[in-house]
Amino acid sequence: MNKIIKITFVLIILSMIAFPVLAQRTGSLSGSGSSGSSTQNVNPTLTIKCNIRNAQVEIFNAYAKDTPTASGAAPFSAQLAKASYIVKVSASGYEEQQQTVNLNNSMTLNFNLDQSQPVQVGLTIQSNVRNAEVVITGGGINGQLVGSAPFTAQLAKGRYSISVSAAGFKMQTKQVNLNGTKNLSFNLEADTYNLTITSNVDDAKVFIKGGDINGQLTGNTDMTTMLPPGTYRVKVNAPQYFAEEKTVQFNGATTVDFQLRSRTGRLEVIIPNDILDYSLNNPAGRISIFDNGKEIDGTSVQLTPGQHTIRITSGAFASQQTVNVKAGESYRIELDFGFMLIKQ
Repeated sequence: MNKIIKITFVLIILSMIAFPVLAQRTGSLSGSGSSGSSTQNVNPTLTIKCNIRNAQVEIFNAYAKDTPTASGAAPFSAQLAKASYIVKVSASGYEEQQQTVNLNNSMTLNFNLDQSQPVQVGLTIQSNVRNAEVVITGGGINGQLVGSAPFTAQLAKGRYSISVSAAGFKMQTKQVNLNGTKNLSFNLEADTYNLTITSNVDDAKVFIKGGDINGQLTGNTDMTTMLPPGTYRVKVNAPQYFAEEKTVQFNGATTVDFQLRSRTGRLEVIIPNDILDYSLNNPAGRISIFDNGKEIDGTSVQLTPGQHTIRITSGAFASQQTVNVKAGESYRIELDFGFMLIKQ
């Protein structure tokens, strides 16, 4: 009986020793097959979202900033080791943004990029015509009148078309690639029109004063010249004629006529054909005309102002008359020949 009790006691002790060991081994096997141990070996995911699609994403380790650990286009995701990272997001025409994050668990970062302000540079426009109008096209300015010369503005870098104009002048346009402070000068040319000068005297001299013309000889009548609008003083003269001047308000094609007055009087002798004897050779050539005793050539003559004795002879016949000549006046003598029949 004592023997049986001893064996039972040994079995109980063995069971008490073996059971905890078996329980410990069973728990270890269960843990190695569980998901909890697997999760510890998977890197967290960092997701980057942005309001600008395809924005450039660069992720740098906070302690190794020279080369990105990961990069791509938003939206972008990457599995990364637990660490501190600097995330940069950029897009053309937008301000770059960055965030620093301690990545321990999967997370999502949202970036909202703002449009970048364009770099502006100075533009100065000068013109030989003060207050000439300045029109700019480019950089979001659609051919608008922006001011008058001299004009200064700050504009975004880029290509522009600049037009400057003023009344009475030809508009001038320049193209400029604005990549730094720039000064533009415009030398506007005045509009020109035809000014025509005519006269009753051929080849009379024309003098014009006004604008850039300082009263010099411009040409001879009849003549046409191109001039910008303005006020001009025009003088026309010719030998044996009184000079004449006129003020011309010129703003378009204009013709100005000058009727010069002669400094002398003009005498013309009219010889009717019916009093000539055509049985003779050159009957008109047998008539002589004298002015104050000096024979004149032809039947028309210019006479200085004053008293003149005109004598006409032909063969045995002669006739004379005194004329008081005035400048610019014309005189005519008509010859007549006949006889009167008187019954006795």
